[in-house]
Amino acid sequence: MKRRGVETKLAIEPNGEPQSRIDEHLVGLVARALRWFEEIRAGEAGSIQEIAGRENRDPSDIGRELQFAFLAPDIVDAILAGRQPVELTARRLRHMGSLPMDWQAQRELLGFAA
Repeated sequence: MKRRGVETKLAIEPNGEPQSRIDEHLVGLVARALRWFEEIRAGEAGSIQEIAGRENRDPSDIGRELQFAFLAPDIVDAILAGRQPVELTARRLRHMGSLPMDWQAQRELLGFAA
Protein backbone atom coordinates (compact mmCIF):
# COMPACT_ATOMS: atom_id res chain seq x y z
CA MET A 1 0.00 0.00 0.00
CA LYS A 2 1.37 3.38 -1.03
CA ARG A 3 -0.03 6.84 -0.31
CA ARG A 4 -0.47 8.96 -3.41
CA GLY A 5 -1.99 12.29 -2.48
CA VAL A 6 -5.41 11.69 -0.96
CA GLU A 7 -5.62 8.14 -2.26
CA THR A 8 -3.92 4.92 -1.26
CA LYS A 9 -2.78 2.58 -4.01
CA LEU A 10 -2.02 -1.08 -3.80
CA ALA A 11 1.27 -1.38 -5.68
CA ILE A 12 1.77 -4.95 -6.89
CA GLU A 13 5.02 -5.52 -8.68
CA PRO A 14 5.20 -8.75 -10.72
CA ASN A 15 8.45 -10.68 -10.27
CA GLY A 16 9.77 -7.88 -8.06
CA GLU A 17 10.05 -5.55 -11.08
CA PRO A 18 8.55 -2.07 -10.68
CA GLN A 19 5.62 -1.31 -12.94
CA SER A 20 6.21 1.47 -15.45
CA ARG A 21 3.52 4.13 -15.43
CA ILE A 22 4.32 7.43 -17.01
CA ASP A 23 2.78 10.33 -15.10
CA GLU A 24 2.15 12.96 -17.78
CA HIS A 25 1.74 15.74 -15.20
CA LEU A 26 5.07 14.90 -13.58
CA VAL A 27 6.82 14.63 -16.96
CA GLY A 28 5.33 17.98 -17.99
CA LEU A 29 6.49 19.65 -14.78
CA VAL A 30 10.09 18.48 -15.26
CA ALA A 31 10.05 19.29 -18.99
CA ARG A 32 8.82 22.85 -18.35
CA ALA A 33 11.49 23.42 -15.71
CA LEU A 34 14.21 22.19 -18.07
CA ARG A 35 12.87 24.34 -20.92
CA TRP A 36 12.67 27.46 -18.74
CA PHE A 37 16.19 26.94 -17.41
CA GLU A 38 17.52 26.51 -20.94
CA GLU A 39 15.74 29.70 -22.06
CA ILE A 40 17.36 31.66 -19.23
CA ARG A 41 20.77 30.05 -19.78
CA ALA A 42 20.68 30.77 -23.51
CA GLY A 43 19.51 34.36 -22.99
CA GLU A 44 16.16 33.70 -24.70
CA ALA A 45 14.37 34.76 -21.51
CA GLY A 46 15.75 37.59 -19.43
CA SER A 47 14.11 36.72 -16.14
CA ILE A 48 11.63 34.62 -14.25
CA GLN A 49 9.22 37.57 -14.50
CA GLU A 50 9.47 37.47 -18.29
CA ILE A 51 8.65 33.76 -18.34
CA ALA A 52 5.79 34.29 -15.86
CA GLY A 53 4.30 37.02 -18.06
CA ARG A 54 4.48 34.86 -21.14
CA GLU A 55 3.05 31.80 -19.34
CA ASN A 56 0.41 33.88 -17.53
CA ARG A 57 1.69 32.52 -14.21
CA ASP A 58 2.87 34.00 -10.95
CA PRO A 59 6.66 34.51 -10.85
CA SER A 60 6.86 32.69 -7.51
CA ASP A 61 5.34 29.59 -9.14
CA ILE A 62 7.91 29.75 -11.94
CA GLY A 63 10.71 30.13 -9.41
CA ARG A 64 9.49 27.17 -7.36
CA GLU A 65 9.17 24.95 -10.43
CA LEU A 66 12.47 26.06 -11.96
CA GLN A 67 14.35 24.12 -9.28
CA PHE A 68 13.20 20.86 -10.91
CA ALA A 69 15.64 21.56 -13.75
CA PHE A 70 18.31 20.50 -11.25
CA LEU A 71 17.01 17.00 -10.50
CA ALA A 72 19.60 14.24 -10.63
CA PRO A 73 19.81 12.83 -14.18
CA ASP A 74 18.81 9.34 -13.03
CA ILE A 75 15.69 10.77 -11.37
CA VAL A 76 14.73 12.57 -14.59
CA ASP A 77 15.33 9.35 -16.58
CA ALA A 78 13.16 7.37 -14.14
CA ILE A 79 10.33 9.93 -14.36
CA LEU A 80 10.44 9.94 -18.17
CA ALA A 81 10.31 6.12 -18.21
CA GLY A 82 7.53 5.95 -15.61
CA ARG A 83 9.73 4.29 -13.00
CA GLN A 84 9.22 6.91 -10.28
CA PRO A 85 7.90 5.82 -6.87
CA VAL A 86 4.11 5.60 -6.97
CA GLU A 87 3.81 8.29 -4.30
CA LEU A 88 5.85 10.82 -6.32
CA THR A 89 3.39 13.06 -8.13
CA ALA A 90 3.61 16.51 -9.69
CA ARG A 91 1.47 17.84 -6.86
CA ARG A 92 3.78 16.38 -4.20
CA LEU A 93 6.85 17.71 -5.99
CA ARG A 94 5.35 21.22 -6.25
CA HIS A 95 4.43 21.32 -2.56
CA MET A 96 7.61 19.98 -1.02
CA GLY A 97 9.46 23.28 -0.79
CA SER A 98 13.13 23.60 -1.52
CA LEU A 99 14.75 20.72 -3.32
CA PRO A 100 18.22 19.77 -2.09
CA MET A 101 20.93 20.32 -4.70
CA ASP A 102 22.76 17.18 -3.53
CA TRP A 103 21.62 14.37 -5.81
CA GLN A 104 21.80 11.66 -3.14
CA ALA A 105 19.67 13.81 -0.82
CA GLN A 106 17.18 14.22 -3.70
CA ARG A 107 17.04 10.44 -4.17
CA GLU A 108 16.33 9.94 -0.47
CA LEU A 109 13.74 12.72 -0.28
CA LEU A 110 11.86 11.60 -3.40
CA GLY A 111 11.90 7.88 -2.63
CA PHE A 112 14.57 6.71 -5.10
CA ALA A 113 17.13 5.56 -2.53
CA ALA A 114 17.25 1.79 -2.22
